[in-house]
Amino acid sequence: RNLKATDTLQLRPIRHCKASRVLCHVFLCMLANYVQWHMKQRLAPMLFAEEDLEGKRTAHQNPVQPAQRSVNAEQKARTQRNAAGEGVMSFKTLMDHLSNLSKIEPIPRVGDVEEPLYVTPAPSAKQKRALDLSGSKIK
Repeated sequence: RNLKATDTLQLRPIRHCKASRVLCHVFLCMLANYVQWHMKQRLAPMLFAEEDLEGKRTAHQNPVQPAQRSVNAEQKARTQRNAAGEGVMSFKTLMDHLSNLSKIEPIPRVGDVEEPLYVTPAPSAKQKRALDLSGSKIK
C-alpha cells in the first residue's frame, strides 16, 4: 500500500534524466520508507498503531474479509490513550513534535575570537518518551 501511495513514498516528480540517478532516487525513497516503518514499529505505544501484530494476525484468519482492529487498538482510537494512560497521536503529529527539538548554535563573541557554543534544549515529556522508545540519545 505504501509503495502505491505517492504521498508517503514521494517518488514523483522525478527530475532526473539518467537511469542511474532515477535508480538512486527510488533507492533513497525506499530506504526512507524502510526507516519510517521501523520508527513506527518502535514508537507504536505512542501512536494510533497496532502494538500486538501477532494477536491481530491470529484473530484475522480470513484474508478476504476486511481487516478488523484489535480490542486494544479500538480502545486507543476511542480514548486517545494507550494502556498506560499516556496520550497517543498520529505519526505525523509526533514527527512535528520531535522536530522542535534541535541544537541551537548561538555564537558568543569573546574578544576577536568566535567560538561556537551548542545549546540543546531539554526535551519535553513526550519527546523524552519517544527518544527512549526509539533508542536515541541527545548529545
